[in-house]
Amino acid sequence: MKKGRKSSLLEIIHALLFMALFYIWYTFSLEWYYLFVFMIIPSVVIISISGLLPKDSNAVKKSTSKKLHSKSTKSTINDIKEKQLLEMNGFEFEELCYQYFKSKKVNPRLTQKTQDHGVDLIIEDKESGKDIAIQIKHYYNSNSPVSVQTIREIDSAKKNYNCLFAEVITTSRFTRPALLEAEKRNIICRDIEWVRNKIIKWQNKK
Repeated sequence: MKKGRKSSLLEIIHALLFMALFYIWYTFSLEWYYLFVFMIIPSVVIISISGLLPKDSNAVKKSTSKKLHSKSTKSTINDIKEKQLLEMNGFEFEELCYQYFKSKKVNPRLTQKTQDHGVDLIIEDKESGKDIAIQIKHYYNSNSPVSVQTIREIDSAKKNYNCLFAEVITTSRFTRPALLEAEKRNIICRDIEWVRNKIIKWQNKK
């Protein structure tokens, strides 16, 4: 549930509870101290409900991302490098890509996960010095192909980072429409074969 919607819902519940309790106090002509108690009860109920509502998925994602990259010590990086694709989650594969490009000295930068706008990683093109926006799709377990929508998304998202070029890296494959769209938009597609030949070979040498 989004933060704004969650806050509005809690405010409505708080107001309704208070009005209901005030009605009871007024109708039954209760003592004044009951009104004080009735003012406290809605706040206690709201605190309890707030703890039961689902957390903001973006906040969870950001927290997970921060946790992973705040622990980017040598031991953590080595743990990721030793993992097989089948064992990795999306964040770990992004970290592996980051480490791979770091070894190639192309100035890799991971984006903030809650504000990536479809761009997961930015690297520098050695020849032109211009930035390349990269979207990473870890579909190894599901084997789902990357669709044309992803190509359109990265083509639009690269502008948010002032990147002239864009790539999509996946541990799966691309649909034919996606490849055709990528060719038209001058976007490089790197599938599971590229990952095996480049990243995994590099990973196994470590």
